[in-house]
Amino acid sequence: MDPKYQRVELNDGHFMPVLGFGTYAPPE
Repeated sequence: MDPKYQRVELNDGHFMPVLGFGTYAPPE
């Protein structure tokens, strides 16, 4: 698992990429 790029499972079941420095990228 790469600590620089992880995916968190949201409540709606979708996955959002999370950058290592804590910035959330919108699934657009």
